[in-house]
Formats: sequence, structure tokens, C-alpha cells
Amino acid sequence: MNEKTEGVAEEKVKNGGDNFLAASILVAALIIGGSVIYSTRAKLPAPVKVDDTQKAPSAGLAKALEITARDVIAENEKAPVTIIEYGDYQCPFCEKFFSGTESLLRENYLKTGKAKMIYRNLAFLGPESTAAAEAAECAKDQGKFWAYHDEIYLAEGKDGRENNGNLDKDLLVTLARNAGMDEGKFTECFDQKKYEKEVQNEATVAHGAGIGSTPSFMVVGGPSLDALSKIDALAGAVARDTLSSCGSSCVIVSGALPYDMFKAILDAGR
Repeated sequence: MNEKTEGVAEEKVKNGGDNFLAASILVAALIIGGSVIYSTRAKLPAPVKVDDTQKAPSAGLAKALEITARDVIAENEKAPVTIIEYGDYQCPFCEKFFSGTESLLRENYLKTGKAKMIYRNLAFLGPESTAAAEAAECAKDQGKFWAYHDEIYLAEGKDGRENNGNLDKDLLVTLARNAGMDEGKFTECFDQKKYEKEVQNEATVAHGAGIGSTPSFMVVGGPSLDALSKIDALAGAVARDTLSSCGSSCVIVSGALPYDMFKAILDAGR
């Protein structure tokens, strides 16, 4: 998904006494506070701060919130809540979200018509990220975007490493064939770099909205940030700016939230 990868730093406590007590308190706090949220960060502008009472989003946010002809909506396009993901196909935390939280969201919210989902590229981890993003754009031409999106993440999940050469043309063509595409048409689109500018533009739009990590999500049509701050399970995430506002019924989620936290966000708006 020029980057830093953030994870959980493990502190080794060597001594007994006070050090052991301090470590015990820390562990308890983490358990009480809930799950850890992971993301891969790019060197991008700081998130845009938006007042929940603001009548209209900034120009950058408005651009990101606009649903375009290139967006492929998963499931019911009339669903009241829209989840817009910005991801990088090499981002390990994007794959973590895909293999965990997303599958449950599809089953319980997308297929039931409670929410719809859009995936956009924020490809910044290197040439393989860009190549995969351009290939996925080619898949849209044959109506196979989500099938291809899944194939890439399944392949990258097995590999588990960034910029090691696995997302090459041969693999991307094989995945296109697995997704049921016309191989010749796909290869022509990919070789011509037909959607190079589209991938660049999606990153530019993300930057303009202050989105600086993958995966990041804009949840539109749900609860306000103020409403989420009053929910015990989410209050800590709000305080850490894992959740920030993009309008009166719009929140930006930074990181691969566990399903229970994403569910709490979606259910708060019902």
C-alpha cells in the first residue's frame, strides 16, 4: 500500500520489582483499551481538521468524497453508508484488513444493503504497488475489479513482503486469468499503462484530503465524530486521531481496525 511502517513496539522488562509492576499496568491498559490499530504511513500532509458543525468540507475533502465514474461500488449502490478505502496492494496492514475485517464487513454490511464500499489507490510503497494499482484499474474495463482486487491481496498475503519482485507482469497476468478476464485485452491495457495517470490522480486526491496512511477509510453517511467519542469502545481511538472528522456525518478511519471497532462505528449511525 518514502514510507514508514508503524507497528507495536515490544518493551522487554529485565528487572523485577517496580519494572515488573509498570509492565503489568501497561499490559492491563492495552487490554482494557482494546485492540491495536495498524497502518503504513507515507510522508504526506497532516490530516485535515474538520469541525463537526462545518456546513461543507474543504475543497480537498470534497474532492475525495465525490463518487466518480471510475469508482466501482461493491454491492448495493443505494446503501445508506459509503466506505471509501485508500489502500496499497503491498501494504501489509491493508492485507490484514482484507483478510480479516473486510470479509466480515462484506457478509454483514455490504451484502445486507447496510453499506457499500469503494476502493481507491494510494500506491506509494514502490513500483510494484504502482504496477498492481494500474493492473487493477485495467480490471475495471472488463467488469472484474473486485475479483482482481481479491486475487492481488490473496497473492500478496501468501508472500508477505514488500518490493521483492513478486508482483511482476507474469503474476499480474496470471491473476487476471484467475479472475476470468480476457488475457489479451488485459495485457494490452497493462502494457500501454493506460491508467498510469488515474493511479497518480487518486494519490493526489488522497493527499489533498490529508490522508497519509494505508489503509485509510472515509465512512460517509454514518455517525459524527462527536457521537463516536461518546462510545467507550471508540473513545480512545478518537483521542489518538485514529478517528477524525470529515464532516457532520463523515469520519476518517486511519488504520486496519478490528471488525468489532468497525462494527461499532457503523452501528452508531443506525
